[in-house]
Amino acid sequence: MSMSAALKDGTMVRQQNIRVHSGKTYSIIVSGVAPNLIETPFRHPEMLVTNSKLATPIVHGQNLVVSTTPAFPVGVYVTGKNPHDPMISLTMIPKKIPPKNYRLIIPGFIPSVAPTVTGQRSGYAQRMVHLMRDAALKQVPENYRQSHKRLALPGPGGAFSWTWEFSWVGNRYRITAYSLKNTLVGPVNLMETNFYAPGVLSASVYPHHHLYPGEKTQVFVITKLTAAHGTLGGVS
Repeated sequence: MSMSAALKDGTMVRQQNIRVHSGKTYSIIVSGVAPNLIETPFRHPEMLVTNSKLATPIVHGQNLVVSTTPAFPVGVYVTGKNPHDPMISLTMIPKKIPPKNYRLIIPGFIPSVAPTVTGQRSGYAQRMVHLMRDAALKQVPENYRQSHKRLALPGPGGAFSWTWEFSWVGNRYRITAYSLKNTLVGPVNLMETNFYAPGVLSASVYPHHHLYPGEKTQVFVITKLTAAHGTLGGVS
């Protein structure tokens, strides 16, 4: 490809979002002369290729850098290392164009891998982290039980729509999970501090802090129970 051709079609390098579902095949135009970038929702993505001579993937974080031959289309499957991860079927159609940049979006998909605990922490901090891990994995912590009390999401207002998902109550703490959707016209970056309010001990945004319009993430909030609710009897 000549330099003039690259400059002429330079706008094609911009990222394109594709909403994908398992059970369907999506055809995408890729560069057959330069590496292409595919951003995936998987923490540990994999690309299954029937003919490695036609497509060569390199994994970098959540991204796949893919080189293809300019001669033939190639069918690939994109998935994660978790055996329950969805499998996305793509047909890559190579052309002599600059590299393409795609971002795969699976509506409603949340990777079933919880954040890891790193470094030295106090006993209290470790307890908060472990409770957040259990919430992300939807595993009820020991000595906790379900609560049907639907508390409002602390923090952001009308910029987002949210739904209560579940709540667990122990002897001292309440864990509440929410689903949060970006209803703005542009992308937003969320921070845990956005959800701190009186009574909130800890908050966690998982798995996505950066949300494009219409995208969702989860928010987990830990609050301290009042003395009236400090036992497992009569949980509300």
